[in-house]
Amino acid sequence: KLFKEGEGTFVPAKYNQTYVGGNVVKAGVLQLNNPAAVDNASYSMSNANALNPLGVSNARPVVVMTNAVYDIYGVYDSYLVPVELAGGTLRNTKTMTNWDWGAINNVTVTAPGSLLDVPENTVFNGSNVDLGGYELTVKLYPDRYLRMTGGMANGTFNIISVGWLVFNGSFSAPTVDFKVNAATYMNTDITVRDWEMVYDGASKNGSGKIKIGGVFKPSANNHINHFELQDGATLNLAGRSDLYNATSAKTGLTLGFAAN
Repeated sequence: KLFKEGEGTFVPAKYNQTYVGGNVVKAGVLQLNNPAAVDNASYSMSNANALNPLGVSNARPVVVMTNAVYDIYGVYDSYLVPVELAGGTLRNTKTMTNWDWGAINNVTVTAPGSLLDVPENTVFNGSNVDLGGYELTVKLYPDRYLRMTGGMANGTFNIISVGWLVFNGSFSAPTVDFKVNAATYMNTDITVRDWEMVYDGASKNGSGKIKIGGVFKPSANNHINHFELQDGATLNLAGRSDLYNATSAKTGLTLGFAAN
């Protein structure tokens, strides 16, 4: 088993090591160079199934403890290494340019206080992300985006700082609550449980809509376009907002009003 302890950054360089037991980041930063540097697992989509959508066998996870950081450093296939956030931080400090592969994926949250920190443009392709019933805090940065496709399950995705949250592919998270203090753009329909809009600035209007199964709470000033309340959902106007193209999936009723 590999332990990263103490301050500073460690970048494993040698590939296909044969140690067993995985990787634990106790302190400082473990920075990814290549998935083979921390994991000698085999991957084959022919092995994929509902319980193992990535076709992973003999994987060695990276466990990130409180006050520790795992930096995937823009490695497009970093999703091949399973990540367990046990109160630590998953970070990307290098811009990703390959849209075909998701770097943020194969992640399980197992403790409170876990953080997703994305100071550079980052791809989230969450076909296998489980929040474990916890709240994952997400830190975005001005003029940087987190591009979302796939989905996630079981918890709260809390974006605490302003950047761009971009949905540009199929995304389903019917058991996840979103708290969004970020500008949004969606070019596809997305499915969530609760959606609370904290951000008061301008967002862009793509062709997609937010399908909300729980509670929708818009912010005071952000103009929310194209959302759809599913059967049994609740619209909470305590914060007051201008609403456009709001539809009830049950009745087809277009609300289209400005609340005071």
